[in-house]
Amino acid sequence: MPCHQFAALLAGLDRAIADGAEDRVTDTVERLTGRPPRSFRAFAEEHGHAVGDSVAGS
Repeated sequence: MPCHQFAALLAGLDRAIADGAEDRVTDTVERLTGRPPRSFRAFAEEHGHAVGDSVAGS
């Protein structure tokens, strides 16, 4: 596939995702872990200490 066609394909995927093509909710996390899913922010606040002080204030 020529580079320009591949670039157009990637741009199309980005547009579709931005328009909600992957905007769905499933019960997979809860089924696999036994716990409800949480936001990335909640995870980072709980586990931020594991990556050190350099990102703690970000």
